[in-house]
Amino acid sequence: MRGALIALMAIAGSACGRQAGGAEAASPPPAAAAAADIKHLNPLPDSVGAQPTRFEWTAVPQAESYTLRVWNEADVRVISETGLTSTAIDFPAEYQMPAGTYFWAIVGMQGNQPVAESGLAAFVVRQP
Repeated sequence: MRGALIALMAIAGSACGRQAGGAEAASPPPAAAAAADIKHLNPLPDSVGAQPTRFEWTAVPQAESYTLRVWNEADVRVISETGLTSTAIDFPAEYQMPAGTYFWAIVGMQGNQPVAESGLAAFVVRQP
């Protein structure tokens, strides 16, 4: 899954370069232009600590909703929440994350189209 996201970002990035014949591309696609707009706030990238109780990120003006996805170190999706209309979500208290490394990403959506992406951020859960 992470590999597919990285490949998609690489393709979008190369599409923003020069067109055939050396002419500059008119403008990058909306998702590529806003790729760095969403920032991870909680848990912070590369943080180490207890299981997060909340996921928070920065808002993107053009996003109508957000999709949150969390994967464990074995690339198994732990959470997938779509249609989020705020920039934070409480982590389900009944779910216990085993100690390990996790990755999370946010996609800002306008209708069915992605308009911004956070990229992946890692965090480490340690048991108390």
